[in-house]
Amino acid sequence: MIADMNPPHFEPQEGIWIFGYASLMWRPGFPYLEAQPALLRGYHRSLCVYSTRYRGTPEKPGLVMGLDHGGSCKGRAFLLAADDVPQVMEYLHEREMDTGIYEPKFLNVRLGDGRHVQAYNFIVRCDHEQYTGKQSIEQAV
Repeated sequence: MIADMNPPHFEPQEGIWIFGYASLMWRPGFPYLEAQPALLRGYHRSLCVYSTRYRGTPEKPGLVMGLDHGGSCKGRAFLLAADDVPQVMEYLHEREMDTGIYEPKFLNVRLGDGRHVQAYNFIVRCDHEQYTGKQSIEQAV
C-alpha cells in the first residue's frame, strides 16, 4: 500500500489539532492558536526510520524518529485556526511525506488539560523500505 503523499483537502469550520512527537514538538514551523502537552496511546516514539535527508548517506543512512505501533507517546498538540489549515497541511506534507514512509491519520489524543481530541499524526509504515524495525543499540550505531 502506497500512502497518499498529497495533503488532504480540509475546509473545517473549526481548527484541527496536530500531534508532534519529535522535531515538530520543538519546531512546528506553523502558526497555532493553542499548544498543549498531549498523550497518544497505541504508538511510541522510536528511532525506526532510515534517512539521508537530514543525516547520513545512501551508504550509511542516519536514523530519525517515527511513531511506531505499540505503547504510548508523550508529545505536544497544536490547534490550528481553520483559515490556516490548508497552508499548514501543505507545509506538513512537504516536511513529512517526501518519501511516503509515514501514513497520515487522525487519532485520539489526551491533552494536558484532560480533553480528548482527534489529532493529525504521521505514523510510520512498517512495509516501507526506510523502516528499520526493532534494532539493538549496536545495530543503530
